[in-house]
Amino acid sequence: MRRTRLSALVLASSLLVAATAIGQIDISGPWEVTFESPQGPATIDVTFKQVGESVDGSVVTPMGAVDFTGALINNALTMSSKLDLQGTKLDIAMKAKLSGDTMAGNLVVGGLGEIPWTAKRKPGSARAPGTATAPAAASAVDVSGKWDIAMVMNGGTTFATIATLKQAGEQITGSLNGQAGDEPVTGTMVGNALTLHFRAATAQGDVAVTMIGELGADGFRGKLTLPGAGEVDWTGTRTK
Repeated sequence: MRRTRLSALVLASSLLVAATAIGQIDISGPWEVTFESPQGPATIDVTFKQVGESVDGSVVTPMGAVDFTGALINNALTMSSKLDLQGTKLDIAMKAKLSGDTMAGNLVVGGLGEIPWTAKRKPGSARAPGTATAPAAASAVDVSGKWDIAMVMNGGTTFATIATLKQAGEQITGSLNGQAGDEPVTGTMVGNALTLHFRAATAQGDVAVTMIGELGADGFRGKLTLPGAGEVDWTGTRTK
């Protein structure tokens, strides 16, 4: 009788865990994250990658690229990272509560107090509940090949470069070939949303740059975030 009760308890626990996993929402893909600061709200693009309850990703900020790791358990997101600020390592802790395609929480940088933040999933990137524990599926769109990239600076000046991309599932690698030579790029292609990260040489030294774009019938259109210079419009057309 005792063994029967123990078996029933194990079965019930297993069913409870399975039910929780099925109800979990997968946050993989691009999100818009807004931080509330004394200088006003600031919005950046973040791409999450989730496998089971584990979450990781990276974001490019004016202070540099930040990689993060964490977990999403019962719609509670917890992440941590370290930011290298002029040789000083600052611990970053973020917590949030997920509600459908939005989340809200607080961020703590180096124990300097809490900063409220909210996030919303970008249109077209929603994942159905129950896919959190499934392996990441290959993107339906393959952007491997060469692309003509045009970046329109403030004042209308256009800079042209060629992107050579290689896609494996949702992961992107490749290079940008411009006036400064080849720059390696990495990123993701989730649905029709492209995110690329690379470093650019400036008078102030190398800076981390991120490009976010949406693929349409005529190619890519998006924004490039350049630290200290704000956002730049860009387009991409596949070469013949």
